[in-house]
Amino acid sequence: MTMRLLSLLLGATALLLLSLGASAQQGADTLYLSEYLQQVSQHHPLARAARLMEEQGRMEVRAARGFFDPELGGTFDEKRYKDRTYYRIFSSDLKVNTRLGLDLKAGYDYAQGYYLNPERTVPDDGLWYAGVSLPLAQGLFFDEGRAALRAARIRQQRFQWEQRQQLANLLYEATVAYWTWAGHRQQVQTLQNALQVARQRYQLVQGGFATEELPAIDTLEAFVQLQTLQSQLLEEEQALIKAEQEVASFYWSEEGTPLWQSQFTPSPLPPASLPDSLYGTASPAPLALAEGSPALRYYGFRLEELEADRRWKAEKLKPSLQASYNLLSSEPPLEGASSYSVNNYKFGVNFKMPLLLRNARGELQLSRLKLEATALEQRQKRLELTTKLEALLGSLELLQQQVQQNQQLAEGYRRLWQAEQQKFEFGESTLFYVNARELKYLESRLKLFSLQVKFQQQQAELKRMLGLWEL
Repeated sequence: MTMRLLSLLLGATALLLLSLGASAQQGADTLYLSEYLQQVSQHHPLARAARLMEEQGRMEVRAARGFFDPELGGTFDEKRYKDRTYYRIFSSDLKVNTRLGLDLKAGYDYAQGYYLNPERTVPDDGLWYAGVSLPLAQGLFFDEGRAALRAARIRQQRFQWEQRQQLANLLYEATVAYWTWAGHRQQVQTLQNALQVARQRYQLVQGGFATEELPAIDTLEAFVQLQTLQSQLLEEEQALIKAEQEVASFYWSEEGTPLWQSQFTPSPLPPASLPDSLYGTASPAPLALAEGSPALRYYGFRLEELEADRRWKAEKLKPSLQASYNLLSSEPPLEGASSYSVNNYKFGVNFKMPLLLRNARGELQLSRLKLEATALEQRQKRLELTTKLEALLGSLELLQQQVQQNQQLAEGYRRLWQAEQQKFEFGESTLFYVNARELKYLESRLKLFSLQVKFQQQQAELKRMLGLWEL
């Protein structure tokens, strides 16, 4: 073998080693995962829809507070027949429902006419009143308004966790797509570099055959190696196109239009490392991790909401007993407050109670059944999450070991291939063995990329389950 051919083969070998050992190049068009997820969380339609849940929660609370809005009312009733006014009655009131169950009420009554009901008789200038109304049984400690407000506040917190869960699901899917894209990109780059070297080797072997320095079988061997790499590259390029389209589907502009640029390249696959916050010596157990997940938090808030409803349904078993007391005065409150006297008052008590209480008892039992069913669903979800987390944590630890072992394996194959290459250059081996070693090395590198992608995707799954996305 001539020195020229030997130097060319060694140069090709160095090029292959350099191309397979180097990481993907980072440039101005590199789209890092943090930048990508930031864009997804801000402008993706599903992320925008998730943020609407926060506003929905605020509106729920605002609507529930309407139970305690001051209420102004009034009525006017007049009857006139044959030039005679039978009666003219005007009544107005201002009512304020407080969160203590105590209702404040003030108003003004005016009435006159020939045929006025005696109980309607008031001074010529009308009658002012101010007083309170208090439930003595049902509604004393808990009523419909307080139940609605409590449930609305709980729903507001639940919506926040639902929003967090929806955003976590979206970012998880985007992250899986990103690392799939990054893995295929590195595999394509690796195969492209290997193909470039295989093409150069084929040309060198053809030259060696022409000068009768290499046998014809080496020409066929180099050609088969070239065709094998071309086939693998075409298959991987198809997978890369599909992966890039998937990544592009998550990348939206502020105006709500796709923003993907074909020159974007992903960042290199990072090393497989487990976060100390979850896997340190003092890391919490899977059950403790599951308790902080958005899915279980949702059930916690749901149970609180149902408990508020149950408490109100239980309150309805009590009789309705309402007492009211109003001070009376013929002068407006701001002008004649001294005219109010405890001797001028209007007092009343209202009592009502269904004898069989079938409606109240039925609603209470339904509420208890919903509570029980939701509690069972929570237990099932807790078990499911704990099991999945335990399996996922174990899988991540094993994947980390696999990545480390495959890194060592790839390095071993590289050394074997390099040694076989040197033996071939000294005439102690054949191109068949060199190609076999090279393919094993390529296979180990591609397998390593796949394991690194799988590790990053499972880490994203862990963050999704625990709601740990922070942007």
